Amino acid sequence: MSKIPEQIPKDYNHALNSKLIILVDYYTQSSAEECIGYFYFLDENNITLIGLNTGGTMIGGQNILYELPNSKLKIRFASISHARTPLLNYIPAWKGENYGFYPDYWCDDKNIVSTVVALTGDKELEKVIVK
Repeated sequence: MSKIPEQIPKDYNHALNSKLIILVDYYTQSSAEECIGYFYFLDENNITLIGLNTGGTMIGGQNILYELPNSKLKIRFASISHARTPLLNYIPAWKGENYGFYPDYWCDDKNIVSTVVALTGDKELEKVIVK
């Protein structure tokens, strides 16, 4: 995934064969968010996000260093931003830069296991998911 599409192709007929549960938090950023966008694009009805909102950093490219003339503070800007990419405009779970994707089920590390087990009905996940 080297480039985010500028528009959704009209003849895209792929779908996911099963439900996909994605565990997310603030450290889910950048290319991970791009990947979530593609999963929504493939089949939004089979995607479930669980956890906390993602980092909201769909910006990329080389950073540009700029020094403020009066204070001499140095700040950095991204040279490319995907914030207004049309693909993300079609995904209601994407709340924009700095906000990221909002999960379908909010939870943190204290109740992530019980939430996933409750949603899937699979008690074996208690042994697999690290608390």
